[in-house]
Amino acid sequence: MDYQTLQALDPGEFEDAAGGYRGTSEMAGQAKDNIDHEITARMRTDLAGQARDAALGQLRQLSRNFHYAQVECGLVSAALRALAADFRAAKATLDGAVADARAQKLTVNPDGSVTFPAGGDAVDGEIPAGGTVTGTPKGTSNGEPGGGPGADTPTLDPSGTAGDLADALERQAAHAHPNPHYGAAVAYADRIATAVQEATEADEKWAPKLRKLRADDDLTVSHADWADAGRDLSAVRKGAADYLADINGPPSDGTPKENAEWWRGLTAEERDAYVTLDPASVGRLDGVPATVRDEANRTVLAETRGTYELERAAIPPEPARYAPNPNGSYPAAVQTAAWTDWNAKYGARKDYLDRAITAMQRIDDPFEGRAVPQHKKLYVLDFDASGDGKAVVALGDPDAADHTAVFVPGTNTEIEGLDGQIERVSKLQDAAMDRAPGESVSTISWLGYDAPEFGPADDHGPPEVNRDVAGQGRAEEGARDLRSFTEGLRQAREDSPGHLTVVGHSYGTTTIGVAAREGQGLDADEIIALGSPGMGVDHAAELQVDPRHVWIGSTQQDPVVKHLAGFTLGENPAMTDFGGQPMKVNDGGHSSYWDEDRASLRNQGRIIAGLKPELGPFYERGVAHKPVDIGPDGHHPVID
Repeated sequence: MDYQTLQALDPGEFEDAAGGYRGTSEMAGQAKDNIDHEITARMRTDLAGQARDAALGQLRQLSRNFHYAQVECGLVSAALRALAADFRAAKATLDGAVADARAQKLTVNPDGSVTFPAGGDAVDGEIPAGGTVTGTPKGTSNGEPGGGPGADTPTLDPSGTAGDLADALERQAAHAHPNPHYGAAVAYADRIATAVQEATEADEKWAPKLRKLRADDDLTVSHADWADAGRDLSAVRKGAADYLADINGPPSDGTPKENAEWWRGLTAEERDAYVTLDPASVGRLDGVPATVRDEANRTVLAETRGTYELERAAIPPEPARYAPNPNGSYPAAVQTAAWTDWNAKYGARKDYLDRAITAMQRIDDPFEGRAVPQHKKLYVLDFDASGDGKAVVALGDPDAADHTAVFVPGTNTEIEGLDGQIERVSKLQDAAMDRAPGESVSTISWLGYDAPEFGPADDHGPPEVNRDVAGQGRAEEGARDLRSFTEGLRQAREDSPGHLTVVGHSYGTTTIGVAAREGQGLDADEIIALGSPGMGVDHAAELQVDPRHVWIGSTQQDPVVKHLAGFTLGENPAMTDFGGQPMKVNDGGHSSYWDEDRASLRNQGRIIAGLKPELGPFYERGVAHKPVDIGPDGHHPVID
């Protein structure tokens, strides 16, 4: 780029183009939502048969295409805005230098050189002549070897010595020159050259990135396309680092309140930039609206799935594990060397990829093609496929709901079983809405911690216990994040906070108890503990919630309550000494609390809807369940 090109350049044209791509991105996103939540829902409800199934498959593909267009157009928009910001900075440097030069009666020529007039004291009877100087750019290597942002050495001088020497000689020449206009002309020419170089580097940086932001010439968005979109995102984010740095970024390790205030303080353009260029960070910020987190996390999820699907497809087929014993002796079959080698190289990674991909498929179609109403819209509030995985998903918008319930699952819960968790919170949502007609309910599955594992349990004996299940370590690891999440639900709302219930099952009740006892607690209106081995406290009052709103559900057939509660994880919440309120539950085992049309589920629905449940019996040490009446103070039980 030369001086005249930069002088004529209008960064606003790039910003206008960015606005156009942003508008296209928003239209594609709206089209995707219309397909997912209106068109397909009506088709599933009103139509049936093979033709419907074929049409639904085509619509799902069209939805994916719109999502891809939404993400890629958003990236183009962000790249153009970052390019415009780079050009605007260079243009400001140029315009300032030209204006200052002209103010001192210097002439800026079409090639960017600066002409200065004769002036100064006479030398040998003559006024020192004027002349023309061409500038040298300063510190514009933009991260290339030999300099970087803010560097004061040219690119070809990694040590900085030559650049420093050149600057020193330039200053000496200006000082020694008999014409006093010479030094000013050199300074302005250098500023002009620096501006031109900055614009040239911006052009060279962004041109190849923008050329890469294009899709294949077909109508199918493949896993390879999404993996490529992930690479595009990384490239654009790296190039836009300075642009993002100019925006007030999210607070480092901020509280939900700080996150909410940061988000509200951004302009619409700045919000778009962060959602587009750093979706992984925005998607996990407690205090940011659910709709924003969902958009960001779905981008991360689609790109992660594309990458994982490609990696999974590249793993060679699994060889036969067993073959006849060549010795003809016992055992009749032996493990093959080919399988042993394959398993050592690929087995663990394949298992992990299969689990993660299964979880992502569940989020993509949580109800497996079944017709669901609008309030079943799924919001992805957090997703992390690494390690054992974490997933936080909501049915219905928690920022707009009259009643919100956060469900914390217990032992043996992993992301590949996310469909089971979604099924549970769907039942909770239905149970609450049945008891609160006309009111909105959002239910959330919060697998935001690494739940412990134990062996199989049945109604005839205790489950196999390991150290993680018996201790509070896993609960303590998840407690801070759970507190942050529930606070974030409050902070994200600009209206009244709504009615919040936190529901735990099994070890999930331990995580809830540890989270509630520390700091400011969970700020919940209700706490429900189902099949609890202990909540890490000895009395409901320690949960920082009125004990009259701590509800305990436990069946006599639940092996966790029968064999594990009240030992290493605090008092058994089903005991009278704990001080919670016993809700009526139906008979059944450890997972019976969500049986359809039975007392356990109905009473959870009542509590979530802000109503009182039917009361049930307490345990009393050494005896079976006994009927309970609520005492004169409204919550202390009176044992008959």
